[in-house]
Amino acid sequence: MTHSRAMPKGRPASSSRPAFGERIARLRVAAGLTQEQLAEAMGVTQRVVTYWEREARSVRADQLAKLAGVLETSVDALLHGSGPATKKRIPAVIEKLESLSKKRQAEILKKVESLIAETPEARKSTRKKAGV
Repeated sequence: MTHSRAMPKGRPASSSRPAFGERIARLRVAAGLTQEQLAEAMGVTQRVVTYWEREARSVRADQLAKLAGVLETSVDALLHGSGPATKKRIPAVIEKLESLSKKRQAEILKKVESLIAETPEARKSTRKKAGV
């Protein structure tokens, strides 16, 4: 029997990710990296990256700064979800966005809104508004 849909790689997480792991996964995807590529850049195995994303509450202190550098963010953003580096990048990104065509701006905005809607914070907010 042939299936038309490809199966996703890996197995689904058995429970919800810790916020730290969620941030690593989101930043890794935003940087256009696979788990394998992040592992190579960090000098660890892909299994270690999977552990960070699915179970870890933090990483070793000696890995934290390197991870922030590879993911082009700050240690504060990795640990707490936001930080000066993230906030400083927003105006520069908006400036770049404004230089694009209106069509391209709309495409990018749609993608950004979709990514935001997928965050745990947005899902929690939506559930509150729905009274769930």
